[in-house]
Amino acid sequence: MKNLLIILMLLTSLFSCKKEDKNQSTVKGNITYISSITGGSYAASNATIEMLVNGSHFATTTTDGSGNYVVNNVNDGSVTVNASGTYILLNYLGTGSTTVKGKEQKTVSIVMH
Repeated sequence: MKNLLIILMLLTSLFSCKKEDKNQSTVKGNITYISSITGGSYAASNATIEMLVNGSHFATTTTDGSGNYVVNNVNDGSVTVNASGTYILLNYLGTGSTTVKGKEQKTVSIVMH
C-alpha cells in the first residue's frame, strides 16, 4: 500500500508539472476611434478585441478605460487583431496585424473609423 501511495504521488507530480511554453509572446496595444460626429480622436474604452492567429480564433478581450489591451501566451504565427466598439450609438471598426515568434512582445495599436 505504501508503494502504491508513492507511485501515485510521483505520477501526480509528473503530470502536474507545467512545461515551459517556448511560444509565449505578448501582443498589446491601444485602441482609439475617430468620432464621426466631432472628428476628434478618443480612447476606445470597453472595445471588443478579437485576436486571430494563423487565421483561427485565438482570444477575445476588451480594452480598459484608456483603450489599452494585452493578450499573453500568443502562439507563433501571423496575428490579426480586430477591434470594434459602439460610441454615441455609432459602430466603429479597425484591424491591425503583426507576426510573432518565440517570446516576443509586439504592439498593435488601431485607430477605428
